[in-house]
Amino acid sequence: DLGKEAPACQKKLDDPMRNQIAHAAANPLPVQSKPGKRQNRDYAGLSAGKCSASQCPAVSAEVLKGRAVAIAAAIKHTWDGYKRRAWGSDEVQPMSGKAKNAGFNHGVMLVDGLDTLWVAGLKEEFWDGVDWIGREFGKKIAASYGSSVFETSIRTLGGLLAAYDLSGDKRLLDAATKLGSKISSLTTEQGRTPYTLSLIHISEPTRLLSISYAVFCLKKKNIQ
Repeated sequence: DLGKEAPACQKKLDDPMRNQIAHAAANPLPVQSKPGKRQNRDYAGLSAGKCSASQCPAVSAEVLKGRAVAIAAAIKHTWDGYKRRAWGSDEVQPMSGKAKNAGFNHGVMLVDGLDTLWVAGLKEEFWDGVDWIGREFGKKIAASYGSSVFETSIRTLGGLLAAYDLSGDKRLLDAATKLGSKISSLTTEQGRTPYTLSLIHISEPTRLLSISYAVFCLKKKNIQ
C-alpha cells in the first residue's frame, strides 16, 4: 500500500497516475479458482474465417513438440551467430553480421536473452552467457556511458534478475546488485533519474517514471 508505506511518495504522484492506482486497487483482475485444463488449438484457420477460436481443431502433443524443437533451433541459430560474430557486444547486425554497440556497451543482447535460452532448454548456451557475465560484466558497466536508464533497467537489470530467478546463480545476482546500485545512486531525492547512465548527463531528467518512484520510495523506506 503506497499510501501507508510512504505517504510522501504518493503526494508526488500526478493525478493520472494516482487515478490509475486507485482504479487498479478497486478493480482487481478476476481469479479463476479452479482453472480448467488448457486446450492447445491450431489457430491457423482463424484469420481465414474457417473456424472460431473455440472451434479450431486441437493440436496433438507431437505437433507441439515439433514446433518447440523448431523454435529452439531458431533461437540457437540466432545465438550462435551472435556468439561467433559479436560476442560481448550489444547486438549483431542481421544483414552485415557485424558487431554493434547500440548505446549500452555492456552486452545487452546477451543479458536480455538469457531467460529465453533457459526456457528454450538451451542450457549450454545459457551457461556460456553467465560465464561471460561473471568475467566481463562488472568491467563493462564500470565503463558504460550514454545508455538509457529506462532501457537498461528493463532489459539489463530485468534480464539479470530473470536469469537469476530461473537458475539461482549468484554471479547474476551480484551483477544485478552492482547495476541496480549504480541506477539507484543516480536517483534524486525528488525521484528523478537522469536520461542516461553517464554522469555527464546527470542534470538531464527524464519524465517522472514509475521506476523512479519505486526506487525513491524504497530509499525513503530504508532510511526510516
